[in-house]
Amino acid sequence: MNVLEKDRLTELSGRLEKDARLWDEEEERFLVENYDKMTYQNIANRLGRTRKAIEAKVEKMRRAGLISKKNKNKLSS
Repeated sequence: MNVLEKDRLTELSGRLEKDARLWDEEEERFLVENYDKMTYQNIANRLGRTRKAIEAKVEKMRRAGLISKKNKNKLSS
């Protein structure tokens, strides 16, 4: 992960909705490495987050260019 990507992740983590929990670097790395290999529900269970939180984070990371737009989580349901 280069400095620009790390800065984007930090920026994304800093944008909170009320009562939202910050994403740490390890969680973000896990998401980037597994979003196209595991279901969103399995990722949510592993990280102690909701499926909705995973979906929202993936979308934010896609918009920032940190996750490929081609790889939709076809396994999620």
